[in-house]
Amino acid sequence: MHKSGSEDFNYADYSCEELAMMASQISYGQFKIDFHQEVLRQIMEQRPDDEHLINTFKLQFIDALTMSGQMFRIPQLFQEVDAYRESQWQSELSPEFLYSFGWQYRNYIDALRDDPSVSAEELYSALAGMREFYVTQNDDMKSYYLRAYYVHKELGDEGVAAELRELWLQAPHSEFSDCAGCDPTHVVWMHAAIGDWQQAVAVGEQALDDPEVNCGAQPENLELALLEPWLRTGDFESADSGNSDAFLRNSEDPMYLEHFPAHFRFFALTGAMQPKKLVLGVELFTAFAESYQKAESARVLMNLCAASALLLAQAQKVLGKRMPKNLATTLPGAELLWIDAPTITNPTPSQAQQWCEEIALGLAAQFDAREGLRYPHVVNEVERLMYKTTPLSQIPTAGLWEMLNDEVLRELLHNRSRSRVLLRIFFRSLPVSIIDLFRYKVKKTAKTDRS
Repeated sequence: MHKSGSEDFNYADYSCEELAMMASQISYGQFKIDFHQEVLRQIMEQRPDDEHLINTFKLQFIDALTMSGQMFRIPQLFQEVDAYRESQWQSELSPEFLYSFGWQYRNYIDALRDDPSVSAEELYSALAGMREFYVTQNDDMKSYYLRAYYVHKELGDEGVAAELRELWLQAPHSEFSDCAGCDPTHVVWMHAAIGDWQQAVAVGEQALDDPEVNCGAQPENLELALLEPWLRTGDFESADSGNSDAFLRNSEDPMYLEHFPAHFRFFALTGAMQPKKLVLGVELFTAFAESYQKAESARVLMNLCAASALLLAQAQKVLGKRMPKNLATTLPGAELLWIDAPTITNPTPSQAQQWCEEIALGLAAQFDAREGLRYPHVVNEVERLMYKTTPLSQIPTAGLWEMLNDEVLRELLHNRSRSRVLLRIFFRSLPVSIIDLFRYKVKKTAKTDRS
């Protein structure tokens, strides 16, 4: 029996198939994971010999883990399903099972890559298994090429990675491919990683105008990838708007923590010219720091702490005495899954920065110590992100829309109210003449108040 609020939910009142259907319809998040965990236990108790049902539900559970921010739990489940699949080589598995298995193979590879305890040999072996399975499904390999690109790049095989990137770009879409919105997001990040800002913007903006870019992750993920390219090419208005749009989603649940580094970098890059951005960035860090214990992988935590350290360093440099003496948060060192760190309550900004730096560098060292890695590179990359990122020296003076965007984010941080969000959407829909009138009245009112 499961209690939810004042109502009791008795799992025994439902068939295993009904429970699986209920689990699939729950919104992504911690409750979805918990419900899947209990349903899996019920299925294994009630139908222990129904291996097909058990493993079909495990694939559904993997999807819940992926989308709800617990990627680190995927490998064990996927390997259990793979063992079942191989044991059934004389049987004909359903097309639905094989499709789901092939789709989750992508998440399995990503989870292994994000774990520094997984050796290079294990990564290559997993890739070979993915390739073999996709060949049996007569797939065009686009999704395989992308995962292989990231694995080889992670292992420092830049030449092989470059070849795989071209194969991925040229391969046609198939049933296992990422969607039309997610593919351009990868391309934007690739261009941004080498400072090709103009091309990143060209690819990203073309995708934003494409009506096919309509999956659940878009346009927010694409806007996040475009934040720095927009800033580096002088389009501050698009960057500010994109930062706010993405944050409306990402502030809803810690399962979106993997996207916070882009927000922190945005605030750090713009804060020298608009210090209020740094104030807002520090408020964001303070509000979510305790949730760092929920980072879904070692890589997510590393990236999160590296970006946080950059933000805190820039905030102390620019804001000086305007920074609070202590941050009203708890840094959850003892609860972190991937590294040992102290738990600090109400840290000073300097303590928080050091805490983030040590975690980011410690995890980077773990990735560089991955067994079988020939070309260590992660420590250098993290140090460059934290210590050699150049903030923007010139951006426009904050206008009405930027001030409204900042107020939207601040409202969400402190009150979780959507009233400001609705206000912003309303003003964006107004005709230009009415907007100009509003600006005039705001200016006139402010002048009256000062006098």
